[in-house]
Amino acid sequence: MTIAQQLNINDFPFEIEIKDKNGNQIYYEDSNGYWEKSKYDQNGNQIYFEKSNDYWEKREYNQNDKQIYFENSKGYWCKFEYDQNGNQIYFGDSNDYWVKSEYDQNGKIIYVEDSTGYCEKFEYDQNGNEIYFEYSNGYWEKREYNENGKQIYSENSNGYIEDNRPKVVNKTIAQQLNIKDFPFRIKDKNGKIIYVEDSTGYCEKFEYDQKGNRIYFEESPGYIEVVELTLDEIAAKLNIDVNLLKIKK
Repeated sequence: MTIAQQLNINDFPFEIEIKDKNGNQIYYEDSNGYWEKSKYDQNGNQIYFEKSNDYWEKREYNQNDKQIYFENSKGYWCKFEYDQNGNQIYFGDSNDYWVKSEYDQNGKIIYVEDSTGYCEKFEYDQNGNEIYFEYSNGYWEKREYNENGKQIYSENSNGYIEDNRPKVVNKTIAQQLNIKDFPFRIKDKNGKIIYVEDSTGYCEKFEYDQKGNRIYFEESPGYIEVVELTLDEIAAKLNIDVNLLKIKK
């Protein structure tokens, strides 16, 4: 007998709803004879559900309230597994379908594979931005981001490229130091000229051995092609003391 029949309820139509102390519905019945029953664990997770048409469902959860098992009256079941961080690493069901997943130390998914042979791979930069993914069909994408996390470059296996990276502007040393008085020269500690540049951007580089003999010479318009080097970086490029860059001519 249903609850309504046991209570001899004759007022039609009617609906009966019973909840537990936590507000979860544990019983429902209407005047058409339809009813539902539910059970919950101590954390409020539904572990059993049944309807008047003989359909039922069962669920199990781990200590972290993650669902680990499901089964119903139609014979279908599935189970779940998780890593120590709560990320789902396995799903399998009664149809022999399964999915396996892997995550990095930040909880980002890096690999997915299923029983059909399909898989996906992912890579991330140090800020957690996705910089690469690849599908089992051979399709892939690469991405780059600026310091604010905005995507500035993307490329895929179909040949599509979108490039919004800042354009590199090459500057000579004199341009970087904002020199207005030419020719601009840099001398080593022995007074030997090791770098000279004129107002057109033409520059020359010299190197000497320990006896002062010139052992290397190079010339090039825009000799050092870099972007906004610091004085220390310029000195490192020329292999000189940074204080020598204070010599203007």
